[in-house]
Amino acid sequence: MKKLALGICTLIACFVFASCSHDPSDALDKMKDLKKKAEKVKTADDLVDVTVDFYEAAIDFYKGNPSKSQVEKFDERTSEFYQALYKAQGDFKKSEKNKLKKLKKDKSTHYKMIKLQRELEDAEWDYNYEKNKKDKDDDDDDDDDE
Repeated sequence: MKKLALGICTLIACFVFASCSHDPSDALDKMKDLKKKAEKVKTADDLVDVTVDFYEAAIDFYKGNPSKSQVEKFDERTSEFYQALYKAQGDFKKSEKNKLKKLKKDKSTHYKMIKLQRELEDAEWDYNYEKNKKDKDDDDDDDDDE
């Protein structure tokens, strides 16, 4: 019985670790879907939902330690996403524009967005810090060769 319980706990732990992995290519694929979703935004609630999805994808992307080419592709897709989102927002009816203003003033929505922005900034900062640290270490190794 103990072996069975230990086996089940080990299996659950494996699933937890597998679900926590951050693959930059998954986030890049998700950005394509988010752009399409942004193009179809019709309501203020949809706009908030797709924005939350964007932040979560971007956080996962940077936590996945992407390559330089992946970052360039991600930046390009992010730009396309924002263009689609701004266009959709511009097409809002007056009632949806008013609802969006109310959502921006809603503390829970506001704090949720700020929290996600900070998480994204932290993930980007950590990525850039580690990248710069690695580049500096590589430079130091090159100096030793001389």
